[in-house]
Amino acid sequence: PQDILWDFTQRQPDIVVINLGTNDSTYTKGKEDRESLFGREYNAFIKKVRERNPDATIICSLGIMGAQLYPALENAVNTYIKETGDNKIELLKFDLQSHEDGYGADWHPSEATHIKAAQKLAAKIQEIAGN
Repeated sequence: PQDILWDFTQRQPDIVVINLGTNDSTYTKGKEDRESLFGREYNAFIKKVRERNPDATIICSLGIMGAQLYPALENAVNTYIKETGDNKIELLKFDLQSHEDGYGADWHPSEATHIKAAQKLAAKIQEIAGN
């Protein structure tokens, strides 16, 4: 079957949220060369997202199940901003899930954790929107 390409011109979002990196830390394992590769690839990914969503604010987030790669993510975003001058990009570090809120399957976030993360993301979106 022929691939059907997404037509990004049909719907341009106001905000795009990228929440990647949790599982990547099992590969990077604190090794500088691997974290650097993650950062370079993350930077390239932001550029692709921007290319297809030229007017959207991009929120780059991480942290619910661990923030080991947050410094690499932050560096990738700051490098992207320096390279492009794009000021419609934001960082959001989620709070680490807590034992008190429980866990879902295989230590994944519980409903309570998802509610807290949603509230934090909603507050960030309101901040961006100026509300």
